[in-house]
Amino acid sequence: MQHHEMDINGGYVFWKLYASPQDSVRSVFANAGCEDQTPEVYSDSAALKKAMEARKSSYQKVAALKRPKVDGYELVDVERDSDRNHYTHSFAGSVKDGVVTIRGGWADTAWLQQLFDHFKTLVSPSGMAKALVEILTGLGAVTIRGGMYWLRWEQFPAWAPIARGIESIGVNSSENVIHLSETRRDAGALRCIHDALIEEISGTASTIHDEVQNGLGAEAAETRVGRAAELLKRAQSYADLLGEALPRLETIIETTRTAAAVAALQDMQPLPVA
Repeated sequence: MQHHEMDINGGYVFWKLYASPQDSVRSVFANAGCEDQTPEVYSDSAALKKAMEARKSSYQKVAALKRPKVDGYELVDVERDSDRNHYTHSFAGSVKDGVVTIRGGWADTAWLQQLFDHFKTLVSPSGMAKALVEILTGLGAVTIRGGMYWLRWEQFPAWAPIARGIESIGVNSSENVIHLSETRRDAGALRCIHDALIEEISGTASTIHDEVQNGLGAEAAETRVGRAAELLKRAQSYADLLGEALPRLETIIETTRTAAAVAALQDMQPLPVA
């Protein structure tokens, strides 16, 4: 990982990711004990689009047809003009059961199939990011903003092997980079993390409360009770950072958990009388 030296109390984690071989990602995750969180490869539709984009030239574009998952995509030639652009159909491509089909024009089907098959072995950058966020969340990370997370220093031994492993994976010259910016426990850093944590916890509690108010079955309501309990545990684990805000958050979460529990009880059907 790339380090930016400051005093250590925790650190900001952020990254730049590229498409990566799923087998390699699975190996990294398995070594870290989280193989079940290995992200899926590109979907058939996404792999087809990537293959067609790899095939196009600078004056062409790939456009989705009415139902991309079924109809596929169209490659069009674009002629740019001063008052309007002119589009000419080149060919359309679709995929079914892993087989690429070309229609309405000509293309090297074998080459597109080879490209499609290649992308079907890869995890997308967004899929990789989602999996990494799930792992960070499990380690108690706080979302500072989209794409940046704060992790307590004591959790870095669990995170570091994953980060190093993902950085070692790449396709061609594109290499993943995961940054660690170690933070000083000063007023500015604390306020940033404090405010982000309050926003995250209160926002999650509000979402659970709204779901309960919109009406849930007994099983779904019981699930929300569990989520509220987990949220309360998370808030209390950050008591040192939340300070005076913790009692208010505890009240909000407890209110939400109570509402969910009441909803679960109300939806339960009485047992038949023998």
